[in-house]
Amino acid sequence: MQVVTESKAKKVWRQWQPFVVAIGLTFLVGALSTLASGNGQRALYQSLTLPSGAVPGEVFGLVWPVWYLLLGVSAALVFRGPASMAKSEGLRFYELHLLILFVWPILFFRMEAYWASFTLLLLLVFVLYMMMARYYTVSKPAFWILIPYCLWILYALWLNLRVAMLN
Repeated sequence: MQVVTESKAKKVWRQWQPFVVAIGLTFLVGALSTLASGNGQRALYQSLTLPSGAVPGEVFGLVWPVWYLLLGVSAALVFRGPASMAKSEGLRFYELHLLILFVWPILFFRMEAYWASFTLLLLLVFVLYMMMARYYTVSKPAFWILIPYCLWILYALWLNLRVAMLN
């Protein structure tokens, strides 16, 4: 009887492991990036000359955990998909995407390099497009889950551009 329970536990773990790992990794990257970019993010954002249409700084703390969750779930869905070149490439683009997400706040908040962070966001948009194109062929839900995040990143690109122009 105990062997059956262990077998069930292992099976459940195998099903959920990609989600735990992908979501955990995404949140870890976000947390490390926040630490590396310094404690003054909110104060710096409030001190900037912002364009009309800029969201209050508090919004970022609310939406980024949602985006991290969606990125992790999406990557896990692709990971659980059938072996293919699209799967492999999609997960490589996910890794590159996480690297860019790690570096961007450091450029923007710690270094106050607004044009460099804008350029990095342009690269992020390209990587996100490449990632989502691969995800679409492996797991349509993984693709669709990222649409709201994609719209947010386009908004962030616009906001970063305007901040660079105004400051």
